Amino acid sequence: MDEIASLLRTFATQQGKALEILKQEEPKELFEHLMLKVLSRTITSRDFEEIGRQASIKGLRKCPSFERIVGILQGWFPP
Repeated sequence: MDEIASLLRTFATQQGKALEILKQEEPKELFEHLMLKVLSRTITSRDFEEIGRQASIKGLRKCPSFERIVGILQGWFPP
């Protein structure tokens, strides 16, 4: 886990951003970087399918970014 944290910090530094900002503004790019560095492969649709299977709604509801997306979508598509 320390190796992953180190890779994340290094990538954030290379991008000229704080890691927390990078997580909020460029999560896809951060994830892609990890996949390339840790697993030496690119992301596929199967990866996202697996994430969808394992992600819990309870965990997502605790995530500020997810809540922001939900709010935006609810504004676009009111009940």
